[in-house]
Amino acid sequence: MAFTLMVARYLDTGAAAKFFLLFNISTIASICFRWGLDEVIIRRVASSSREERSIVSNMLLGLAHRRVGLWMAFGLVCALSVNVPVVRSFVPRLSTADLLVVSVASGAMALVACAARVDQGAGRTNLAAFLMNVLVPTLSIAGLLAMAWRRLTIDAFDLMLLYGAVALAVYGLVVLRRYPELAIGRAAVPKTEHDGRADRRSANKLGGVVLAQQVLVWGSMLIVPATYGAAAYNGFIVAQKAATLVNLVMLAVNFTLSSRIAALHASGRKDELRKITRGAVVGVLISSAVVSLGVILIQNHVFKFSKIEPDMDCVVVVLLVAQILFSVSAILSLVLSMSHDEGYLLIAQGGVNILGLAAFTALCLTSKIEVACAAFPVAYLALFIALMLRAKKIGAI
Repeated sequence: MAFTLMVARYLDTGAAAKFFLLFNISTIASICFRWGLDEVIIRRVASSSREERSIVSNMLLGLAHRRVGLWMAFGLVCALSVNVPVVRSFVPRLSTADLLVVSVASGAMALVACAARVDQGAGRTNLAAFLMNVLVPTLSIAGLLAMAWRRLTIDAFDLMLLYGAVALAVYGLVVLRRYPELAIGRAAVPKTEHDGRADRRSANKLGGVVLAQQVLVWGSMLIVPATYGAAAYNGFIVAQKAATLVNLVMLAVNFTLSSRIAALHASGRKDELRKITRGAVVGVLISSAVVSLGVILIQNHVFKFSKIEPDMDCVVVVLLVAQILFSVSAILSLVLSMSHDEGYLLIAQGGVNILGLAAFTALCLTSKIEVACAAFPVAYLALFIALMLRAKKIGAI
């Protein structure tokens, strides 16, 4: 959130819009590069004994390096293909250098996130949260402020280059230094080939779930600038980041309870699992509503600080409602993923978010942005109902 505000404040409208596009592509790519490994890592580490965790962690991070490496190779091909005239007509504002930096930053962040998931599975939730959500943005803010203090002219590529350098430095510190005996080749497979195949199958399904879960949000980041322009896009991104402050409680609950939920499912303690799930859903619902009121009170200060000109008050309110529903849906999604129900999650998340994106696109082409954003709360309400019914059916709530 703070990084977004600083970018909007210190870069001009065009440069900020381009950086937000590159940054959002990098965020999306980082999640795609991991392709479902997050939940697999948490589940395997949480269900392993203390004696096995070192072996399991190195095996999983070896798998992560192989998977991320393949995705980075694909990113390199995409970067080089920008010079092809046909492709150039679709992405006129992006260069090969832009996409190369995005690919490297995405790969580094993906591997840092995988290492953080190891900590999360082992119950080190504070460290995991710091590595995934705090360290890189904080260092990037420091770099941005240093550039502004030196009165340097900052464009989108310069800032993306800074972000990529920070991501690589953190990768070296968090992954290479903490796991010096990491094996990336085929020797890094689990103790049995069956386990390796099972991990890869689960990761592939959960990767589809993550992609389906983010279809609506990611699609909106591409549709809004094309339909409403750079100024509205910057305002939408800031409004969206302000609304996602509601997710702080949900993220805290997810980080804290994920390994516990995985362990309860593995041991078959359904009564404890139902108690935790119900408490988490009610707690997140109430807390998110309280946080949303605070966001409404500070939204004008946020927009003034970030120099956003379009009126986004209504957009913030609509997105806040959406994020409350998203938060409770995310709790149920976590429970189902830790219960190895990724097949249903893929269908539910994919169906709801694809229909939501179609509705959002149609509304963007025919209505104001405030009206178009109504697709978010409607979609997330439908998702919450679908996941709630499934959780009841399998006895998880």
